[in-house]
Amino acid sequence: MMKADYSRLRDFRYMLFDFDGTIGDSNAAYGDYCLRLFRENGIPFEGGFDEALKTAHFDPMCHLLAERLNGAVSEEEIRRDFDRYLLSFYTNEVLPMPGAPEYVRRLQRQGIRKCVVTASPCRHIEPALSRLGLSECFEYIVSPEMTGGLDKSHPDMFLKAMELMGNENAAGWCLFDDSVTAVKTARALGIFTVGVYDPTDETQKEQIQEVCDLFLPDFTVLSL
Repeated sequence: MMKADYSRLRDFRYMLFDFDGTIGDSNAAYGDYCLRLFRENGIPFEGGFDEALKTAHFDPMCHLLAERLNGAVSEEEIRRDFDRYLLSFYTNEVLPMPGAPEYVRRLQRQGIRKCVVTASPCRHIEPALSRLGLSECFEYIVSPEMTGGLDKSHPDMFLKAMELMGNENAAGWCLFDDSVTAVKTARALGIFTVGVYDPTDETQKEQIQEVCDLFLPDFTVLSL
């Protein structure tokens, strides 16, 4: 296998970062909540925390969960409970993905401009970045709340980030993301894509390697 050329990342002065499964080790928390919710209602959690749930933002995720529970719990009940759970998790428990904070801070020292593009609500990601000591490293957090509910299966979130940052030339941007769907969308725009390995989903590894420009097993390799 050809060795990955991470030196290519030095060409970019603008970078986009997903949060869940990229900067923050938080995807397992979503899966844990979903598993608990289904077990409490005596329904098998078929498919697990799959790509449909992973790429959906908060409100559609609650809708999907209510559908899969066949009405055992209302969408509004799920929304309230899930929001409390996630807010507490992001504020008090979330840990970083290996090497991610160190790499982000190094980019900050180098003057690289950065933006978070996430399917999670800003109200969750803001305390998470604060907990990880990264609040000052990102100029904006772009979420579906800013694009009329459109997630990263649409180009709007990436276009919004580039607009806010004042550089709408996609070729000048690099994205780090663990979602196959997000990587496909960004790459179609001309953004250079780095697929980040998410150890909570082994099936994702091969899929994301097929669609990204560069694959990253974890951020610690960027300090080598």
